[in-house]
Amino acid sequence: MTETAQTPTRRNRVPAAAQASTRRDRVRAATVEEIKETARRVLVAEGIEGLSLRAIAREMGMTAPALYRYFPSREELIVALIGDLYEELADAMEAAAAAEPADDTAA
Repeated sequence: MTETAQTPTRRNRVPAAAQASTRRDRVRAATVEEIKETARRVLVAEGIEGLSLRAIAREMGMTAPALYRYFPSREELIVALIGDLYEELADAMEAAAAAEPADDTAA
């Protein structure tokens, strides 16, 4: 008998913070998520020009150098945000496609 592995879709994936095995890993994953959420808020409010690690740190009550433990550069953070946005877009497209009634062109 063959076992089939189920790969989770983007919608039913466990958040990184919940996947982390140790408390330290969970705290780190939660901090990364908070940084990205804060970066998105700053990006919406200030635009790409206003998106800096210093602005994000100020919003979070951290120091800018502390953020470098999580993202080595502003560009790395932007890449992570773009990845998240593409995943959200893909989720929305999959949900829209699933909501569409089946096209009966075979009749």
